[in-house]
Amino acid sequence: MSQPDTFVFDPSLIATLTVGSIKSAKDGGDHFTTGIPQMDDHYVMHRPRRVNGIIAHTSEGKTSVMNILARNFVPQVAEGEIILYATWEDSIEDLSLSFLAQTSRVPMQSLFNGRLSPNEWDAMMKAATKRAETPIWLIGHSEQKEARRPRLTLTDVWAGMEYIADKRKKKVRAVFLDYLQRINTDEQRGDIRERYMRTMDKIKDLSLAFDTDVIIGSQVSREVKQRKWKQPTVTDAQETSNFEQTCDGIISLWIPKKDETIGTSLIEKKGIEGQAVFVTENLMLIQTLKQKKGKAPVLRAVDFLPDMGEIETYNPERK
Repeated sequence: MSQPDTFVFDPSLIATLTVGSIKSAKDGGDHFTTGIPQMDDHYVMHRPRRVNGIIAHTSEGKTSVMNILARNFVPQVAEGEIILYATWEDSIEDLSLSFLAQTSRVPMQSLFNGRLSPNEWDAMMKAATKRAETPIWLIGHSEQKEARRPRLTLTDVWAGMEYIADKRKKKVRAVFLDYLQRINTDEQRGDIRERYMRTMDKIKDLSLAFDTDVIIGSQVSREVKQRKWKQPTVTDAQETSNFEQTCDGIISLWIPKKDETIGTSLIEKKGIEGQAVFVTENLMLIQTLKQKKGKAPVLRAVDFLPDMGEIETYNPERK
């Protein structure tokens, strides 16, 4: 049984703790900025003990955006702090290609195929040296290690975070979980929806226990693609209504070229900050669907450059 003095708060302590929280926010606190200007002017939920959801249809930038956020968080961590990324889909080698591409300016496809000129090889090796110094740790599987193990559970992630904190003496400032439908559930009782509901409860527990910002990706249902406007909404997260309830903030991603003809007018000039938006090769729409202490909904257009692992300002003239 838990000790009552760990969860009962008298009025004096409540006031003291609340003022401390406000002072921490005033002084800069533990709030992460995303490094994406179109998000940083309104999104405020990347904080300790919060769960942030990123939803998208398959192959529409979910993992890439999580990679970008992880990389953009790095300059904001202090000595002894790290960013942790847990992957159930990509190997740690494939996942790291985004970092090497963005740093070396060598296209990801060239890195993946190993077709590099001598100059590109040198640039890649310099990027790899920088990666070795960058405090983004990974939990997952390696193509070059043949250890046999089942698909990881959240219990495994919890054990990994305890190892990092207790043995390696590092503070995990943010943990990325990529992605919900690939996480092996600890318990097999109940139907799949019940299992994922329990998984989301454990994700919230993880954020509280380790005083960390959790970012969880989730696929959306196929019904999204049957609508005229295909930006995912909060109710589209696949398999679980608890996703919407557990997340303190949720953003959705849509790459319109997957569904619409290049050049199609999506939003007239009065739509997004007075900006007309047309379908281009690079267009991604990011929508803040929910955040408990900030503005929502907010829809923004950006250019998504997957080969370089970058998000830039929307420019319909970009080639």
